[in-house]
Amino acid sequence: MDLIQLLKDKVSPIVMHNEHSYIVEKHQALNQFYPFLLSVLKAKPELISQLKNQLGGQLSTLFAVRPELKQDFIGYLQPDVPTHEIEDTLNKAIPPTLTALEDQAGSSDPTAIQHLLETEEHHTILGLSPNLAAILAALGISTTAARPNTHTTQPTYHHVPEKEGFPWWKLLLGLLILGLLLAMLMRACSNKDDNAPQAVVNQDSAYVTAQTNSLGELSQCEVAAADQTLVGSVQSAIKQAFQSNVDCREVANNRYSSSFIDVDAMPSVLALLNGQPNSSLRWSGDQLNLNIGNAVDVSALKTQLQTLVPNMTVDVQQVSSAQVDEAKAVENSISATQERLKTLDRSNLTALDLATALNLQIINFASASAEIPEVNKSVLVQAAEIMKAMPHVKLSVNGHTDATGDAQMNKELSLQRAQSVVNYLVAQGVNQDQLTAVGYGQERPIADNETPEGKFKNRRIEFEVYNPETGITREVNAEGVVEQ
Repeated sequence: MDLIQLLKDKVSPIVMHNEHSYIVEKHQALNQFYPFLLSVLKAKPELISQLKNQLGGQLSTLFAVRPELKQDFIGYLQPDVPTHEIEDTLNKAIPPTLTALEDQAGSSDPTAIQHLLETEEHHTILGLSPNLAAILAALGISTTAARPNTHTTQPTYHHVPEKEGFPWWKLLLGLLILGLLLAMLMRACSNKDDNAPQAVVNQDSAYVTAQTNSLGELSQCEVAAADQTLVGSVQSAIKQAFQSNVDCREVANNRYSSSFIDVDAMPSVLALLNGQPNSSLRWSGDQLNLNIGNAVDVSALKTQLQTLVPNMTVDVQQVSSAQVDEAKAVENSISATQERLKTLDRSNLTALDLATALNLQIINFASASAEIPEVNKSVLVQAAEIMKAMPHVKLSVNGHTDATGDAQMNKELSLQRAQSVVNYLVAQGVNQDQLTAVGYGQERPIADNETPEGKFKNRRIEFEVYNPETGITREVNAEGVVEQ
């Protein structure tokens, strides 16, 4: 068995999936990285468990005893590619490599993996270049013991006497051709940056969101990044921090970046959120935002967080009592909706049944925003599964606002919010023809717009049943079904 070839065949396709920049260079870097990584793991099997439990930055762990060597290592692999491109690629390669080694060893026990690496060490050593062997030696890892019994000698150059009558014109012609070739090579090198594949631009930041309920337990979470392995690792960290079985919504898509800033601090930050009722977190790019529902020293918490994530901008806000009440109302409405959707008789389900259940939930959009709150998405996912099984069901999604601000702008905003709900359901697989978005703005209040409580009730999404053949819309509200 050739472990290096196995990793090239199994791991490289995983790492390079959806890559669009520096493809050849990254493949070359991976091919050189595999024997180096296996040599480190064989010599230091204690790193296997540490790397498995690490969210990111695994490459830095390999160089923990000599951190300054990491840049030299990356520069040797691909000196003409941005350092972060190669480092991200190598970091992405480590988790699937560990999985492949576990499969081959038949166990996740580091001792079993070390035995496998010792058995296959011959192939590993042959794949190491002298420069990589020197870096390993600088890390205190020797590779000479397992090398084949061969002798590496420096090239010997011999002076060859000139023959009499040597045709000097051939020498001059050869030098001229060599000069031309060198000029062409220098020109190609100078243009290399212009011709090299460029990194993907306009890539969104990877993000994590988490919300707690009134008991401080995890209620909703979402993870988005380019790398599925990283997404899974972050989800595991969230479950561990909250000691929860709640499944986060996972988005593994190349539109997002493949790393998080200060990712190693994520478990510690999540642990601070655990037990905080009606609180939320968003970790995206270089921004960390927390909304805390409990009475806490916001300044002290911010300082503590800034120490954990020194490369990020931290914002901590205290949730007001009114916001806490609204959050509890939303939480209770979602629980009621989820329970109703679970108990619906799928074999005898009508459109009115579905609309009635969906109208139990409160979709509380942020001010001036049409982005669906994370906490509501799980309900919409449930609704989408039902609608896909009932293609005859057609619903009107109606957006409403309170009376704050310009009436026309409110109407436009309400339509945008209704359309966001429609778009989300369609993204889950619902036929576009089953849904219609309507915006009423502040035209149909159900409560007094003079009080915060009334405004909260008026900012809503309602589902109505629409029959395109008869033109009859059936509104479903607290008083029952009303034909319009």
